[in-house]
Amino acid sequence: MGCTRVKLQGYLVLGMILALAPELCPQTTPSPAEKSWANKNWTQWTREDCISILLLPPWTGYGSRGDSRTSSIPVFYSTHFSIHWLSSRPVQQALIRLKQIDNQYEEMADAEKASFDAWALGEFPPPGGDRVMVRVDERSFLSPLAGFGGLPYDALLVLGDGRIVLPQEIRRQPAPQGQPSGRMWVHQQIDVFFPRVVDGAALLKAGDTKVTVVVGRRSGASFQVAARAEFKVADMIYNGKLEY
Repeated sequence: MGCTRVKLQGYLVLGMILALAPELCPQTTPSPAEKSWANKNWTQWTREDCISILLLPPWTGYGSRGDSRTSSIPVFYSTHFSIHWLSSRPVQQALIRLKQIDNQYEEMADAEKASFDAWALGEFPPPGGDRVMVRVDERSFLSPLAGFGGLPYDALLVLGDGRIVLPQEIRRQPAPQGQPSGRMWVHQQIDVFFPRVVDGAALLKAGDTKVTVVVGRRSGASFQVAARAEFKVADMIYNGKLEY
């Protein structure tokens, strides 16, 4: 098995897992049983452990549409947004571990393991790096009256003290494989990059209460909200460290 094969499988698994999130998991708080992974080394996580991390808080949230009374965004039928902190260590480890399980990593020869490890090292931004990466996944069945489809053009963070942080970069991803598409069906993803340091201080600190990811469309000085998801910063602790 070469590195190219692993990479293709990685994108497929990532797209399918994040795409299924809105329907497999409502906005609930994990029970102690669902967080059993926290007491294991990540290389021992089961498939169920990985899915729990990827679909449940604290590093995944589910957004609602903007208020139609204050937004000019067209009405959608059955719109789902899921928002994921892909720069956080546990999310990255869960995605890598899933692919280890799928590819029977423990049974690989040394050369195959080296190829897999090289892929995993380059697949995500390094945890604790100078940028934070948030993935937004949108799936909508459009109303025939809707004027446009597709993911909102912009995103921002609202910190617990009300400060707004704008993105440094937004990357649009190809439509995930294995998902329906068509004129009335929209399924798109964007990766949004924010600075990890703002005004000389860490973007998030252990004493912060919450952070909100907001996605929408920018029009002049206004921002038309399409979805928002609030995250409890105190819950984003992994191995004694704030991860985001």
